[in-house]
Amino acid sequence: MSQPGTLPRMDVWPEGFTPRRWLTFDEQAQALCSQTDPDAFFPEQGGSSRAAKQVCAQCPVREACLTVGLTRGERDGVYGGTTRRERERMWKNPPAGARRPADGEELVAA
Repeated sequence: MSQPGTLPRMDVWPEGFTPRRWLTFDEQAQALCSQTDPDAFFPEQGGSSRAAKQVCAQCPVREACLTVGLTRGERDGVYGGTTRRERERMWKNPPAGARRPADGEELVAA
C-alpha cells in the first residue's frame, strides 16, 4: 500500500505499445491536463514536476499520452506522468518489438 502523497510509478511501458504521434480528439477532450495550468507540465529547469504528475496519475488517457511522448521523443514537458529523463531511461529497456519511428514515417492511426 502506498503512503499518502506518494505517486504511483508511471514510467512503465503501456501494455501493447504501438507508436502514435497524437491523441485523438476524444482523448484530448478527456485529458485532465487540458483543464489545468499548462505551466505545471513544463517546469523550469530544476523545478518540480510533481504537480503535473499528480494530475497525470488521475488522468483517464495517461497511457495514450505516454505513448505519444515516447513515440515523438518529446524533449520537454511531462507526458503521461513522465519527464524527459524518465522517457529516455524507458527507451534504454524497451519491450520486445518497440522502436522509435523515423521522422516522417507513416503510422497507423490508433
